[in-house]
This record gives sequence, structure tokens and C-alpha cells, in this order.
Amino acid sequence: MLLPRLLAKSSLFVLMGGLLTACPSDPAVQGASRAEAVAEPRPAAMDTLSAAPRDLPDPLCPFDNLGTTGLLVSLPDLGYADAVSGGALADEELNRRLPQQVWLRTARQSFNSERAFVLHEGGILSRPLDPEHPDAGHWRHVLLPSCLEGQVQAISADGTLLLALDPEGWIYTLQTEQYGPSSHGWTRRWGAYFWTDGGEQMPEDVQAWAASEFEGIYIDSAGREQDPAGILTVYTLRGNDWQLSYMDPWLPSDESREVCGPERGSLAIAGLSGSGSQVMVISKEGRVFTRLHEFDISGANTMFLDYSWQDQEGVAEPKIQLPGPEWMEHPPLPGEATNLISLHATGVYSNQRVLRVEGRNAQGRSGFWEKALEAA
Repeated sequence: MLLPRLLAKSSLFVLMGGLLTACPSDPAVQGASRAEAVAEPRPAAMDTLSAAPRDLPDPLCPFDNLGTTGLLVSLPDLGYADAVSGGALADEELNRRLPQQVWLRTARQSFNSERAFVLHEGGILSRPLDPEHPDAGHWRHVLLPSCLEGQVQAISADGTLLLALDPEGWIYTLQTEQYGPSSHGWTRRWGAYFWTDGGEQMPEDVQAWAASEFEGIYIDSAGREQDPAGILTVYTLRGNDWQLSYMDPWLPSDESREVCGPERGSLAIAGLSGSGSQVMVISKEGRVFTRLHEFDISGANTMFLDYSWQDQEGVAEPKIQLPGPEWMEHPPLPGEATNLISLHATGVYSNQRVLRVEGRNAQGRSGFWEKALEAA
């Protein structure tokens, strides 16, 4: 179904962008000299690692923080390891009314590498993508912490993670497939250090957001394969239509990290999606761009990774080559498009991604356009 607002004749996704600085189009630096902009830089991630927790656990919601999703240490299972497969099956009528397949990721329906999810009456239902799974073809209710039950406002999924927002915008995270003793159960924990702070609230001016999990290999600007640790990133489109910021559960909740948008941050953006550390946007004129960018890939994680702006050719142990990947604009679509876009990973390499854009062709037929990330 088409969204009410059709964008102009579509163009899909140009290589440009910024790194660890405010975009040139940012009102905070417009009209300022380069010296003035450098003299008062935005907060760097390392400048705020000592920030105090923004929120303390609610004693009336004990299950908000008992899950072990994201922790680096082994803890006993506290009852939510079976959150995805332990709920009741949907009744026949509801199962029939819900979609048989989720094609586009939105705030009400999504999918990760293992399962599809839908938001229904404040709850979440899930069904496996594997046609050989015992639950294939059936939606099942996802178990939720007591204070989130019936209160879910939006969802997003990627990799093996599912994220949900409560009415106040607090982010809850669930590892939907168990990988080791400390990778299960809903949690509202978020922030430094190492996913142990009191939580993260979605900023009020966010127009669109997307969860992204990357456990794989990316190619740096020198063509070398890099294999960083797994990372969760939440990309957000802010209310001014051009600002792209991102959140990471290992980092302080200080809103200091941005992705400089296409055309040096000057492009008005209508829609956003993300997957596998790749962010996808569509402009209000229907141009679609993608960029591989998050904390590790951008060159910001100097605590655990080694980077260099110097040419690493011939170096015995080359560092990750900077600058990181820039924006890539994709070929025009042969028809109209809406601002509903969707990106998902199809493999472990960062160039294995599929883009989808809702639209309508020359014959007036609605659906979605699809292409592989590097397809012409």
C-alpha cells in the first residue's frame, strides 16, 4: 500500500560525507570560520565516558533489567531466554489477518536474520523465516517484561536483535537467538560502560529510526578486509529533516554522534532505514543514498582498534585505512517512490545488502523496487 505522500520522480542513492565533525550545513557552524568551528568542537565520545547514568532501574519493573542481552559476562538464565518461542501461538483468526511475509521494515513490522515481527495491540508477534521450522507459517506472541506488556509503540530488528520502544521512548533490546550463556532476555540497560548504564530514551524529535547489527567483514578505503567486533547501532532521522544521529549501547547517552548526510549534510531527507552498519536514506526529491558508517568504521573506536590516515600500503601490519566509506548514490528508479524504504543484509560482507523502496511503476501498479547494494 502506498503512503499518502509520493515523492518526486525517483532517483535511488554520491560519495561524500564527514567524519567526527559537524556537517558544514549544521546551523551550529554556519557562518563560523573553520578556526572557530575547530576551537569549539562537538563532544567526542571519549570526553563523556564518565557521565553518570541518566536513569535508574524502576523497582516496580524488576524484569526490565534481568535479561542478559548485551552483557560480556555469564549470568544465570532469569526466565526470559525463551521470550521469542515461549509465548502462545496466535489464534487462527489473528494468524490469518497478519501478513504472511514481511517485505519492508517499518515501525510496525520488521525482520532480522531469523524471524519476522509485527506489532499488534501493544504486543509483538514473531514467526520464523525458515520454512522447515516447526512454527513455520504461524505467528507466536513474544514474551515481554511486565512493564512493557501491551505498551510497545514501535519496533525495529536486524541481525539477531529486536528493539522495542515503550510509550516514553525507552529502548528495550532482545537477543532473539541464543549465542552463548549471556545473550538472552529483554533488557532496558543501555550506555557506557559496555551496555551497563541505566537506559536510553529515543529523542522526541526523531522522525524515523532503524536498528542495525553488524557481525561480519567490511572493506576499508584501501580495499583491505576488516573484521571488527559485533556492534549494535540505532540510526535516527531528526526533526530538521537533514540531521542523522546514531546511538550505540556501549557509548554514553549524550547525542554527540552523527552521520554527516549526503551532499555535506545539505540534503533534505524523507526516510531512513539501516542494516549491518549501513544506513540508507531517501531525499524529498526521491534520491536514495547508502553509507557504511558507525562508531568502529568511522575511526572513532581508538580504544580497541588501530586506524591511520597515512597510506598503509607495504606496512607489515597495516592499520584500518581512513577515511571511512562515504555516501553512495544509486541509479534512478523507473517510477514514483514514497518515503518508505527498507534495507537488509544478505551475507557477512558489508556489501551484501538489499535495498527496497515502496513505489509505483509507469502502469500505476504499486509495490516496491528492489536492488542489490552494488548492482548497477
